[in-house]
Amino acid sequence: MSTVARARNATPRWAVVPTAALLSVCLVAAPVRADRGEDLERLRRAIAASRERVAAYEREQRDLFETVEALDRAAVLLAREVSAARAEVGRARSELTRVEAEAALLQLAKAGKIDPYNWRAVADALAGATLQLVQSPVSRTTTTVPNPKTYHVRMGNQNSMEIPPPADMPIDQVNQRIQIIDRLLNITSDSQAIARLQAARSQLAARL
Repeated sequence: MSTVARARNATPRWAVVPTAALLSVCLVAAPVRADRGEDLERLRRAIAASRERVAAYEREQRDLFETVEALDRAAVLLAREVSAARAEVGRARSELTRVEAEAALLQLAKAGKIDPYNWRAVADALAGATLQLVQSPVSRTTTTVPNPKTYHVRMGNQNSMEIPPPADMPIDQVNQRIQIIDRLLNITSDSQAIARLQAARSQLAARL
């Protein structure tokens, strides 16, 4: 082969160097692309795991909030039940006190141990009147009512006044007082006691 032919068929040196360089770049770029793909996959998995943790946290917080709300509702209901129970106990105690006082009064009347002066106080009390100190020993305030009935107790030098019956006395109390008066009228034969008890009964009956 002539020198001219060999020169024509030979690869130029300037073409060999870029080809080798391009091959080396491709060999290096392939692992880089693979690494980037793995990084992106890891990133996607990390994002998915983070979202799941956030969702789990939100579910936990929602469940906790619902639990707290349920506890609050239970506490309110319990407080209402306790308040109702206390009120019921208070009413039971008041009823017991009333029954005991009524029994003691009837027993005294049967034994004839209520004198005429005390019958007046009994009748007034059954009609709804109450006694109150003219001056409070604690606050030193003075109670005033128009045309009061006053009583003086020598022991302790105390003055009391009679407070008229309340205008809004409950009907059940009115009926209870009338029943007590009727029992006393069946027991006593004292004319003054009967007159005072009948007057008190008339006052109560006028409220019905």
